[in-house]
Amino acid sequence: MVNLTISNLFNTFRNRARVYTSVFFRLGMETRLRQAAKMEAVGHLAGGMAHEFNNILAAMMMNVSLAQMLKPAADLAETLQELQALAQRAAGLIKQLLAYSRQSVLRPQPLDLATVLTRQAAGWRELLGPGVDLQLPPAKGCPLWVNADGALIEQVLRQFCLNARDAMPQGGSLRISLDPVELEADQAKLNDEARAGKQVCLTVADTGCGMDQRTLGRVFDPFFTTKDVGQGTGLGLATVHGIVQQHHGWVTVESVPGRGSTFRVYLPAWDPPVPSAPRSRPEAAAPARGTILMVEDESALRTVTRALLVHTGYRVLEAGDAREALALWQKHRGEIDLLFTDMVMPGDLSGLDLAQRIRADRPDLKVIIISGYNTEAAGLSQGSEASMIYLAKPCPPERLIRVIGECSPPGQPR
Repeated sequence: MVNLTISNLFNTFRNRARVYTSVFFRLGMETRLRQAAKMEAVGHLAGGMAHEFNNILAAMMMNVSLAQMLKPAADLAETLQELQALAQRAAGLIKQLLAYSRQSVLRPQPLDLATVLTRQAAGWRELLGPGVDLQLPPAKGCPLWVNADGALIEQVLRQFCLNARDAMPQGGSLRISLDPVELEADQAKLNDEARAGKQVCLTVADTGCGMDQRTLGRVFDPFFTTKDVGQGTGLGLATVHGIVQQHHGWVTVESVPGRGSTFRVYLPAWDPPVPSAPRSRPEAAAPARGTILMVEDESALRTVTRALLVHTGYRVLEAGDAREALALWQKHRGEIDLLFTDMVMPGDLSGLDLAQRIRADRPDLKVIIISGYNTEAAGLSQGSEASMIYLAKPCPPERLIRVIGECSPPGQPR
């Protein structure tokens, strides 16, 4: 009888434990799903804001560059330079938002991280100041290659340096090292973001103030900062996290108050590229000539871009959407040397759709597509790199002119 009672109690306890475990697991899953949905919503918001803000910034930058070309008075020139600096600062903020939402415009290429560290070391030492000892031990298993956007990787490293400097106001040391790592499947399961296979591990360790558990749990949250008001946007490490994730990697962090912090960035390893023959130096460019079909739905940006291109020497046919552009193409098909179009436009045709239709009629036509979205989100991976060039918005006017000149050989109009 006693054994039966004990058995019943045990079964009751076991059944209730199963129920409680199931409830706790479900609640945990629901919490993670809500967090994922919230982060996705914020990402979409950031992407939409970036698209609209980039149109404004691009128009500002074009107006400034055009005015500078016209040689304004000295006092006006100083004002325009300040305006240009503000536009670039705003563009930098947009890049941070896009990086956080994993919608950065990527220009990946084989990259030797050891070379990046060596090349940037002098700049980091200047940024850190004399009180911080920067240590760059020789990389193991050099060269260590990844397929990455060099500018964004340098942005990640710069952000780590800034954080380390702020964490060591009285001085200290910062150690940045590289190691090859190969994770087995069972090791990768220990981290939700980790992937099995060969990785390059970038370790950034400082001897600063460290972080408590509360701060450590929110270190990658957007707009979270421990700095005083006006001293930071709270997007620094959120940006780092987004950039690394967009490169199919992940970040870990360890920290102890008063003993410093260690960040580890894991990026998929990449085979070194085969050396290619050096390119011959390009000949000096002749005066710009030719006809450009420009498609942009933002009227202010379309107007100033047309003025810039005309001032440079091009003839411009402008359209506000893809349908209007197709009508101009039918009328001026034999005169057009280049299609320059925005990616996202009103109507049922995108810039890529327009380019594909026109190139079906004339496959040799070069195309430049500009957008504030990354190539994967915009679907530009469907295009041919040899015939379609992608530019991120806002694009510096001087770079736009240079790329157009390379696509449409000057001095040879149709």
